[in-house]
Amino acid sequence: RAHTISPAMIVPTTTFRQILNQPLIGALIGSSLPIPYIEQLGMIGYDYIWVDSEHGTITPTEAQCIFTAAERRGMATLTRVPLQDSANVQRFLDCGTQAILFPQINCKSDAELAVQMCKFPPHGTRGLASARWNDYSLDPNKSTLKDGIQQVNSGDGVVIGVMIETREAVDNAGEILEVEGVDFVFLGPADLSVSLGVPGEMGHESVKSVMREVAGIAKEAGKPVGTVVLSRQDCAEWSEVGYTVNVAIVDLMFAAGAKGLLRSMRARA
Repeated sequence: RAHTISPAMIVPTTTFRQILNQPLIGALIGSSLPIPYIEQLGMIGYDYIWVDSEHGTITPTEAQCIFTAAERRGMATLTRVPLQDSANVQRFLDCGTQAILFPQINCKSDAELAVQMCKFPPHGTRGLASARWNDYSLDPNKSTLKDGIQQVNSGDGVVIGVMIETREAVDNAGEILEVEGVDFVFLGPADLSVSLGVPGEMGHESVKSVMREVAGIAKEAGKPVGTVVLSRQDCAEWSEVGYTVNVAIVDLMFAAGAKGLLRSMRARA
């Protein structure tokens, strides 16, 4: 028999665009976690889940389950995927990632290409198919593909971020942030340290100086800026400079918690 989809059946979620201009702390995962762990990250209070498809091994199929669990617990979703991996950019967009972050953006033309990959023609090159990104055309508030296209192309769809990770990118940061459709910028301190000749020294003054410089450029452009935070001190330092779209690494959380608990148990044995 015919069944009507009612608005009450569409589960509302906190979207990345809704919270973009707030101070955020996300949780970065490089491999698929059991769904209860994703839900617990949301219940603990992390603002968004970062699915890593650059250094990580998460597939679009796994990501779709992660997104669903995260949204159920009030977390926004973000995926990092290389610009050169156009097939997976398309797949993660179709799976419904709320934000997409492109690493190694070095110049204005890189940023323009990133935006084009996320927009439908005539504003971009994204292929069209009904999928999770538009609620399978079942949401009565955007029930047609045309409605979904208009939402994405109007700038009200997926949030687009670009990563600055090289000296070249720092020099071009002003032009990169002027590109229409770029919503925020993220600094990758590890690759920056390599580019600046101090590999692995993410706390080196040359790296910090560049990060402060880009924070100022982002402020002038009116765009949020974020980075990886490895400790409470990191978070406090970069928040004071103006970094708001920050992320912690789940692997490090696990290692720190596991080591701390083991030490405490052995100390009492």
